[in-house]
Amino acid sequence: MKIAFQNFGVVVLLWMLAIAHAIAQQASVAVWDFDSFELQNSSGAPADNLSRALSEILLEQLIGYPGTHVVERGRLREILDEQKLGSSTLADEDARIRLGRIAGAQQMVFGSLMRIGEVTHVDVRLVSVSTSQVLAAHELNGSAQDLVASMQNVARDLASTLLGGKTLEQGRHSAPVSAATLANFDAALAMMDRKDYPMALEALQKILLTDPEFTPAERQLTIALEQISRQ
Repeated sequence: MKIAFQNFGVVVLLWMLAIAHAIAQQASVAVWDFDSFELQNSSGAPADNLSRALSEILLEQLIGYPGTHVVERGRLREILDEQKLGSSTLADEDARIRLGRIAGAQQMVFGSLMRIGEVTHVDVRLVSVSTSQVLAAHELNGSAQDLVASMQNVARDLASTLLGGKTLEQGRHSAPVSAATLANFDAALAMMDRKDYPMALEALQKILLTDPEFTPAERQLTIALEQISRQ
């Protein structure tokens, strides 16, 4: 019996090592919220903040490519809390790289957006954690809805770079989404970041009632439910 138990222990150990090796072989990447540099639109009212929404949509697209391991935004926030650092720390790109390294990310995605009226300019960069070298870069212009569709192509190109230049087919199809849905999703993500999961759950449910095909909200709703069950 003792020998059998020892053999079982060896099997479990080998299984765990195999899983660890498989994860290590994956392209691990963290996606940070895009930096927002917003100007006032022609009416004088501030433009809606889409920095969380667009980065999360890109993250969800990357998840769809086998071989990529994406660090969840919630995990990055947990590390921020564990290190006893304030959100202001995230203004420093070097600090974000250090936090991503703690999370096990090999590459990081940074982005910035600037809105002028109804047009948004977005820059996306894939950066190596070890060397800080920019591995890929994209510039996009358009309405918020146009940018959601463009995230599909950006994700495919980033995933190809992450996987060593591998040619990839188009990933998850992004259904058309309204500007109101994007703004509400961004607000719901802010609630998730504050760990106000009940309010986030309610906001995400409202989004899915009006836009049931918006899968990023569906994924975040699942995460919110998991967090509430742990409380």
